Amino acid sequence: MQFRSELPIVDLTFWIQGNIEILHAGTQEQIISGLGDLTFGKEEQLVMTYLQGEPIIICDVRLAPTLFDELMDELALTRYDFATILGGQMNRTFHRLLLPKAQSILQDVRSHSFIGAMRKMFLEGITLELLALCFQYALLEEEVLPGAQ
Repeated sequence: MQFRSELPIVDLTFWIQGNIEILHAGTQEQIISGLGDLTFGKEEQLVMTYLQGEPIIICDVRLAPTLFDELMDELALTRYDFATILGGQMNRTFHRLLLPKAQSILQDVRSHSFIGAMRKMFLEGITLELLALCFQYALLEEEVLPGAQ
């Protein structure tokens, strides 16, 4: 499976199940189930290889950099804008093991029974919860957010 795009992105990927190899920027990487990646930058050509017959489960959430910057602005965290995080690099990735809370949220996504507009509302809420959890863990681990004590 191959992906290619030149768009700048904020990409949150959870590698939930499967034996996956990725080739990007000339580097081959074995992906371990239970890992979450938060990536800022331009999406590069990506070749993903997995074993036929072995199920894979991946959850991927993408934001436009402008939306990410708006969210950080609303939180009074403008020092974490897209360009500042990149710091002149083409891409920057934060690799983290899935937190137990994120694992629980992802299980809820897989087992929910909502349909139609309720499904959309449920998934949008869950997506915001995952983003908040991962931004806190990857970017703000050492900080206390304004108003949070």
